[in-house]
Amino acid sequence: MLKKLAADPHVAVAQHAIKAIGNLAKGLRESFKDHAIAAVPACFAKFKEKRITEDIMTALDHIMMCCELGDFVDCFNQIKTEKTPQTKLNITVFMERAIR
Repeated sequence: MLKKLAADPHVAVAQHAIKAIGNLAKGLRESFKDHAIAAVPACFAKFKEKRITEDIMTALDHIMMCCELGDFVDCFNQIKTEKTPQTKLNITVFMERAIR
């Protein structure tokens, strides 16, 4: 459900859904792992919205607390299909943060 809301065209709805995903990942950790991994592509797609970039990065940081880097390999392949340079840059920044 939150994955659908994160992909919503209304920025405010997507912003709150992304914050909720981040908070659930922070609170539930390991038991939220499968849902968190499924939500990452939706978060990456919303990097086109400059206003919510910080919220997305925070949510992704919280998601990293309940997952391992190897779980995101398929998600990182999304960078090949992205057309907007800002989205590519943000995904690359997240990849760098995740590797550290």
